[in-house]
Amino acid sequence: MSGLIALIYLLIPVVTLLYARRRWKEAVTTKEKRWIIVIFGLIFLFYFWLAIGKKWYYDLQVNRLCAKDGGIKVYETVTLPPERFDKWGNVKIKSKRFMSPEDQYYLDSEEHFYRKHNPSFSKSRDWYVRKSDEKVLGEIIIYSRGGGDLYGPWFGTGFRCPPGVNEGGPNLESSIFLKGAQE
Repeated sequence: MSGLIALIYLLIPVVTLLYARRRWKEAVTTKEKRWIIVIFGLIFLFYFWLAIGKKWYYDLQVNRLCAKDGGIKVYETVTLPPERFDKWGNVKIKSKRFMSPEDQYYLDSEEHFYRKHNPSFSKSRDWYVRKSDEKVLGEIIIYSRGGGDLYGPWFGTGFRCPPGVNEGGPNLESSIFLKGAQE
């Protein structure tokens, strides 16, 4: 099915271009040539919007919302003993759903889809909470766009803001939970 759609995306502009070229040669007046340019230009703009415009639009929306409230916000840091960290420096705080009664902290999250279709556009929010007083220690808000490409056998693209989060850059857990000194 995607091959057929990709063929249509390629076939319609090529046929339109060939038809416009033939009509251009047959056109006698300047007015007829202007109409050919206008109609072909509108068809080109439509295909440009399908191929690139939607992605640009939603990438701008991601950047706009990310500038307002995206990124990592730390409200309180917690120093934990070194034995709470694994060999990679992670604390392994469980989500609220899987936490046990003896856990002191938990991770909660929510995701809101502004648009679920192609392209998708969403906001993800994760936050760490101290169980004893239900205080939020910090949160991260990520806006993302997925898809919006021409249909075909290839993988869709995506865009996230803030960039670098969860890709080797700073993360929420290491910003909140600090390793204490060895005793």
